[in-house]
Amino acid sequence: MADPHWTSYIGMVSGVIGVLVASFSLHKTNKIKTLDLRIELRRSVLDLNLLHEALEETLQKAKKSRENMSAAMGRFRSGGMKAWLDQHSKDVGVWLEMNQSLPAKDCSYKSLNSEQLEQNIVETHEQQRILKFIEDRYINSINEDQKNGEFLREQAHKQIPNST
Repeated sequence: MADPHWTSYIGMVSGVIGVLVASFSLHKTNKIKTLDLRIELRRSVLDLNLLHEALEETLQKAKKSRENMSAAMGRFRSGGMKAWLDQHSKDVGVWLEMNQSLPAKDCSYKSLNSEQLEQNIVETHEQQRILKFIEDRYINSINEDQKNGEFLREQAHKQIPNST
């Protein structure tokens, strides 16, 4: 029984169509991946900028709170206060330096390929991590000052005799 020659043509055409469909699918998948990375980067940049803006207020509030509490406790010129102010100055310096390198909120990132997008996402997350660490330090400082203020108020109430 002779093998019909047209079956080899069908196999060849099927193979070519398979390669074309796979190539098209790969191209579409890469475009979707790049779009997802671009969206993730834009979201990260917005979060980073918001965190950076909020940190300015937190740094100012923490400094005022610490100065007021240190003065109330008679520790305004102490070594602990000086060390705290030195750390605060360093953190403000980091905040100012980062201000110069913040990515723009409105950038589209269309010219970047997948590898560049991934690198930018990693860099943005690293900047967020640094700012979050600084923010946590000063939120804890403000909370500590509030506890010390409550303690001072309690002590003041204990010293004032009730006149009834």
